[in-house]
Amino acid sequence: MQLIERAFHHEREQLRQCGLKITTQRLIILKELMNHADHPTVHMIHEAVKKELPAVSVDTVYRTLLSFSEAGLCTVLDGMGEARRFDPKRTVHHHFICNNCGKIVDFACTEFDNLQLPSVFKKGFTVENKSVRLSGLCPDCNK
Repeated sequence: MQLIERAFHHEREQLRQCGLKITTQRLIILKELMNHADHPTVHMIHEAVKKELPAVSVDTVYRTLLSFSEAGLCTVLDGMGEARRFDPKRTVHHHFICNNCGKIVDFACTEFDNLQLPSVFKKGFTVENKSVRLSGLCPDCNK
């Protein structure tokens, strides 16, 4: 267990800061999520995790990723007509989604960060996240 504790120091600290119990499964799932820059699906994470934990189920990975989302370790991207994707990037950013190949590209834009809320949202609403999602064709699909 000490080897695992040393190998996953960064992941352990992230789980601890979010108040989540530290388990081997969570450490490995978090490590795999953080190693993906392509907004992975549950199945992508599951395939990577089962190399280290052959008995882990898709459901366990899914529930763990949802708990990470609730704790603020990642964001769930859904509503794109495809499987849910998980974004481990916690800094403010926006997304471009290719309508053809499904590629998701992160981008930063100060103007989007500073968008003013419509007046309808200023009374009684609590906005916890502002992000812009653009869609179209990526350069590869545009050819």
